[in-house]
Amino acid sequence: MAGLTIGLAVHSRKRIVVTRIQPGENMDTKSWIELATAISTSLLACGTFALAWLTRKLEKAWFTTSSHQIGVATWLELERRFDSEEMKRARKKLAQQLKAYTAAKHGKVSETVLDFFEDVGTTYKEGYLNRKLADSAFGFYACRWWEAAKAYVDHEQNATAKTRRSLRTLGPSRSQCGCPAR
Repeated sequence: MAGLTIGLAVHSRKRIVVTRIQPGENMDTKSWIELATAISTSLLACGTFALAWLTRKLEKAWFTTSSHQIGVATWLELERRFDSEEMKRARKKLAQQLKAYTAAKHGKVSETVLDFFEDVGTTYKEGYLNRKLADSAFGFYACRWWEAAKAYVDHEQNATAKTRRSLRTLGPSRSQCGCPAR
């Protein structure tokens, strides 16, 4: 190791002492301690970096696992609700109401099933529902109920749009009520 020179910067209070160490037979005890300290500090820094990197990887894995667990748990809960006796009665009732639907009977339509699919859609859109399980369990039913309830939903959306326009006309401007401009 005759040609090896190691630079060592030692911070002592408010000044920095730079020492050049050439490992060999003429090193005194202080030089060996400084060399060992420098190597140990470097190893400690590398170890700390490795632990930080592993911790970040674990955090990502835990987040992914947690997301999957939440998605499956939500799916199981929605499956339980969809297959419940209450929901079966509500689906039967809604099917009968939609067969004979007219705008005059709009207020008498049960929204239990439609609210359920709204909950499914919201949790699906926000990522709290496992998408593959939701598609396989509810996709077929959602499409069929959407087709069956289309006239009701269209009437509901038109009424909501009219209400919004009325509120805008009657209420304060968006800036007066603290709402952001569109």
